[in-house]
Amino acid sequence: MSRFELPTPRVARPLPAVDPYRNREAYARVLSALYHAESAALEGFTLLEDPAYVESSELFAKACGRLVADETKHLQDIQGLVRKLVNHDVEAPTPAMQEFWTAWRSGKLFVLPFKPSVAALFCLFSEGLGFAFLYNLAHATSDPEIRAVLLANVEDEKMHLRLSLSILERALQHESGFLADCFVYLTGYGLLARKATRQQRALLEEIGLDFDVVVGSSLAFVVDLLDCVVGLPEWSAKGWRTAHRAARWLGESPTSMRVLHWSMYLPAPPFAAKAVHWWGSRGRHHRLRGPSGSALLGNEATA
Repeated sequence: MSRFELPTPRVARPLPAVDPYRNREAYARVLSALYHAESAALEGFTLLEDPAYVESSELFAKACGRLVADETKHLQDIQGLVRKLVNHDVEAPTPAMQEFWTAWRSGKLFVLPFKPSVAALFCLFSEGLGFAFLYNLAHATSDPEIRAVLLANVEDEKMHLRLSLSILERALQHESGFLADCFVYLTGYGLLARKATRQQRALLEEIGLDFDVVVGSSLAFVVDLLDCVVGLPEWSAKGWRTAHRAARWLGESPTSMRVLHWSMYLPAPPFAAKAVHWWGSRGRHHRLRGPSGSALLGNEATA
């Protein structure tokens, strides 16, 4: 299906074994957070073919059906695990988490519709973060039955990552300026994640996982995924290697991750959100006036 060889999430130090039955409610809360992340991914995949959210959906047409089917199965699996542990269903998301999973499509921070490479970037970023978290949780879980279910979902997610890499590579064949887009849009993603990230530390530490190690592993893994495409000779750009090394250092340094986490409590940089929105508006304006502008205008008119 794909020529990409996937990296493996690495941790700065070994994670302790986690017994789901030692603190059932806490482990169920972690699974509930995972459930809502998968649910948001499912909803996002259904929007990839909507011209109101993505300028050109042809790249995603074949992938959406499989992605939606897998995510639906994963939701059922997680529901089953929660019911196995506790006597209630999946907990509702907190307001901060709900805002994080839905704010991207409001058009207030990110200008819609996304160009295909940006949509593919968000797929890869969200899938990469989710994969690394699921991978680390599964390998830390000591109960064999729960671990087996999580590992089976990890195998499905590998296909999602390969699809995302392939789509991103194809999108870049017709687009330029990806590294700048990557920096700006991931900055916007970070702005949206501030409140949710502040809540996740207590969530993970309640079951005995090291927040700095798990989240650092996830960020470093996403950078490695991006390197699968951006690091290829035909796509490599000046400065990427430096950015890659810096990001990997951040992801593999628990102390740096702790500083990054506490920075989420500081006020957002002035005009950061406006800068992200301006960048999207600027790019949208130039594409509408470019050679393919008539096609984009046609999509916009029918959205």
